[in-house]
Amino acid sequence: MCIIIYSKTGKIKDSQIKNSLKHNPHGWGFMTARKGILEITKGIDYEKFWPVWKRRSSGPVVFHARIASHGKVNVEDCHPFLIPNHGQLAVVHNGIIPQFTF
Repeated sequence: MCIIIYSKTGKIKDSQIKNSLKHNPHGWGFMTARKGILEITKGIDYEKFWPVWKRRSSGPVVFHARIASHGKVNVEDCHPFLIPNHGQLAVVHNGIIPQFTF
């Protein structure tokens, strides 16, 4: 299953993230908010994660580490998914949601 971590303060231990990425190596993503707009960052490459993670905006964050139970191993299938609504709503999930479209 995928791993989802929410932190109200934006602080997540590096060891928790490393463990998540080790056991769920098929992509990563996280979302933060800046001036009321969600910012979503995703990737596949573990080495590229850390510099991006360190530059994220402060405040609450939702982190997702993916294991591909369905779909391809690519950035498009990494979470979070922005719901088209002016940047106000995004989703991460565990498992498969059948017939899910945006």
